Amino acid sequence: MIARGFLPLLRRLLRRFPAVTVLGPRQCGKTTFVRAALPDWGYLDLERPSDVTPLRADPESRLVQLGDRVILDEAQQLPELFPILRGLIDRQRGRSGRFVLLGSASPALVRGISESLAGRTAFLDLPPFRWDEVRTVRGAGRLRDLWLRGGYPVAFLEGDARVRREWLEAYSRAFIERDLPALGIDVSASQMRRLWTMLAHANGGLWNASQLAASLGVSYHTVNRYVDILEQTFLIRRLAPYFTNIGKRLVRSPKVYFRDAGLLHYFLGVRTAAELDVHPGRGASWEAFVIDQLLSAYHRHDPGAQAWFWRTARGVEVDLLIETGGRLVPFEVKLHSAPDGNDARGLRQCMADLGLSRGYLICAGRERYSLGAGVTVLPAEEQFSQARYLLSDSLLAVRVEATGALLDLPLASLPSDGRDLMEKALVEYRTVQEFNADHPPSHMNLGNMALRNHDFVTAEAEYRKAIQLEPAFMLTYVNLADMYRVKGEEGEAEQVLNDALKMNPDFADAHYALGLLMVRQKKLDQGLTHLERASILRPEEPRYAYTYAIGLNSSGDAASAVAVLEKALKEHPYDKDILLALVTIQRDRGKKEEARRSAEKLVHYWPNDPSFIQLYQELAMRGRQ
Repeated sequence: MIARGFLPLLRRLLRRFPAVTVLGPRQCGKTTFVRAALPDWGYLDLERPSDVTPLRADPESRLVQLGDRVILDEAQQLPELFPILRGLIDRQRGRSGRFVLLGSASPALVRGISESLAGRTAFLDLPPFRWDEVRTVRGAGRLRDLWLRGGYPVAFLEGDARVRREWLEAYSRAFIERDLPALGIDVSASQMRRLWTMLAHANGGLWNASQLAASLGVSYHTVNRYVDILEQTFLIRRLAPYFTNIGKRLVRSPKVYFRDAGLLHYFLGVRTAAELDVHPGRGASWEAFVIDQLLSAYHRHDPGAQAWFWRTARGVEVDLLIETGGRLVPFEVKLHSAPDGNDARGLRQCMADLGLSRGYLICAGRERYSLGAGVTVLPAEEQFSQARYLLSDSLLAVRVEATGALLDLPLASLPSDGRDLMEKALVEYRTVQEFNADHPPSHMNLGNMALRNHDFVTAEAEYRKAIQLEPAFMLTYVNLADMYRVKGEEGEAEQVLNDALKMNPDFADAHYALGLLMVRQKKLDQGLTHLERASILRPEEPRYAYTYAIGLNSSGDAASAVAVLEKALKEHPYDKDILLALVTIQRDRGKKEEARRSAEKLVHYWPNDPSFIQLYQELAMRGRQ
């Protein structure tokens, strides 16, 4: 069995959430991956009559009988199960790692998951094989073999081109004729197949629904609906354009890519490496393959990373722009083995327009070299073989996962095993610097460790080095400002944060840090302005809304504080701090019944917390007086 690189992510999510939903296209290896990762868990296949019949007959009793640590495969086949799972989870809301759901359709397509299990399940998107997972497998060959065959396990491991093509034919037919009707989606099989073939020939191009609709003889609404289905079942990707004005991203044409190169080649009629070498769609195919490998590598270690392409009105373009850790990272993809400065013109234009000092050109060659002006050529096979070094912005999450909360403690206070973990983390950072001596995140993280041990001289030197190497690496500014705050130099801290906001006015972390700093300095109005801005820019971050609401309440505007907290609860219904703050403010305002109802939710979600039980009883008693 081939080990998947997503096991650490699965384990991390199971420690934090009651349920984890593993999504991906059919036949990508979800069942094999999860059953190997969780060999002691119970397993039900909801496409198998013997498993699904008892669940249909009495789902709640059956789930109670099964208990925790259960895998539910092809969960979208029984959507009525999701409200029952919600009830079981809510009865013991504090328990994590109880259920794993497997599905071949996205939450947007399976309404039950998105509505019933919101806030209760984490999502892990499992793609077909990645190069770092299969490069050591016997018969894997080189990266171009994964590119030609695609990553579906059966297709990749099948050396006979004829048999591989027969499998892909059966796969596409089963998707159209069986999987879509099973999801309640009524489509024309012939039209879907024609559209799929047309999309293969338009792979990597700008999306034009009207043009495709005219060729198919249907409305563009029908074409959009069909493409939505292909996207939501993880078969194609629509990559949106990047604009500094966020609203513009929603009104410009995305680019469309196949997510699996083997499936793309099937629809293009490409069977062998020789045919691929002379096919006119070869360059676009390589681009789609590299983008998919890159995005998967980033999302594996930083699930919040976002991706776009960049294009000017004159057609100057960069294939991929990834935002992670408050920084934009541009990538250009080239098929030939030795790209030169002419190949980096679009990359350099993008870097100049967006104020970026680093850019990367991924190629099919074997040499890593610099083109000057911050542009580095990276060989695809080498980079995908050791993806952890490629993720310069995601390395913090990867490197310190083993140390966890230990990084929040001074080194001297740690037990011996904790010090060992910390030393290992330091070795990892320095290993990265040996691979890439100018690695800003490593300098920033070494600065963080020095700061936690009150070594201000080393901390400042490391932060300044990171900023010197990459002025747009925004998180470093927040850490540097925090160092000045700890030293008592609040004026310096304020200056650093203002410098960060001059470079990126929409950097939420800087607004949040500056808001806290100004509140401490009794500059309440200015502080609240920054805290409000942070909560608007990052609605997914509950502490921003919580802190803004506490500031509003402290300023005497309790009504606005309640409004902010109630709005935040719609996004984060199980955030303990937000709910407790709401109870406290409602109680202090004399809103006894509202406070009691809010406290009732605390007891419902956390029934074993005696302080919440006491608070609810006190409020209930006041309400009767």
